[in-house]
Amino acid sequence: RRVHGGLLPHTAVLDFALPYLDHVHGLATDPHWQVAAQLLCLAALLLEQLPPRHPSERALVSLATEVLTPYSAISVKKIGLSVLAGALRAQPSLAGPYVAVLLSLPHSLRESLLRVDSVPFLIPSQVPCVPHYTLPPPTHSWQPSLIASAIVDSVNALHLEALEREHVAILRVALRTEPRGAELPSAPVWARVWNALFQFIFVALVDDDTAADAVGVLNELLTLLPQLVMDVLTTHQPTLIGTMRMLVRVGSTKTQQIAAEWLGSLYRQGGPWQQVVGQLLLSTTASEVGPNGAPLQRLQAQIQEASQRL
Repeated sequence: RRVHGGLLPHTAVLDFALPYLDHVHGLATDPHWQVAAQLLCLAALLLEQLPPRHPSERALVSLATEVLTPYSAISVKKIGLSVLAGALRAQPSLAGPYVAVLLSLPHSLRESLLRVDSVPFLIPSQVPCVPHYTLPPPTHSWQPSLIASAIVDSVNALHLEALEREHVAILRVALRTEPRGAELPSAPVWARVWNALFQFIFVALVDDDTAADAVGVLNELLTLLPQLVMDVLTTHQPTLIGTMRMLVRVGSTKTQQIAAEWLGSLYRQGGPWQQVVGQLLLSTTASEVGPNGAPLQRLQAQIQEASQRL
């Protein structure tokens, strides 16, 4: 706290704390959540201050991952996810365990914790000698592309055939929090993430629980790297046609409507988007699009009518 208050130089915390690291690590199994919270705050501060390849780096990462797990108390998870978010850039090996904890949160809690427009949140300490924890949302300091890469690793490690609701939701927030600009240094990382997950995202359009976030992922990617979306619409058109067939066969009216609204919004942008969406829908027959009155069929009919007027 003295370091953060400017009373001590940042290097002083290393001199004070590192000699006691082995002893501190012995507290990792302490059952009281306040001890776990303090250990995570200390580990995060040290990890952000350590010079590259410091001998204590591995021990601090081990401490953080031992204290913060999917089975930790909710207060410990919230504190750990907040304070460690800024350390991910310097310690990318933390990303996998970090995302595992994110995935373990109840959906409503994860949603409130990751709101981009949220303000610092308060966790009462319940201990007289420890002030309340006032913490910034993780999205204010995490590295979005690193989070997305960890999602890919999680999906591959679990051999998932479809994304769960939490995977799609976290991926959507990561895309939304990636800084926009004329140059995007993380573009190659996002390209790898998209190439690994685009089929999963299209399948997610069929599920009531994931369809809205799947479209959110597509829309965020459209503002970040629109060429990736265009490449999929042109190169992998059979995949999209297969998705529409799945929507008709097992999708609800809700999921069909979500997909139709997304494709319709692309079509209304005109230019190459109108052309590629038009080709996609006009290349299918009515039986492939759906029964009479289905949202996708209505969109197809509108596009057919527009093409006939041209």
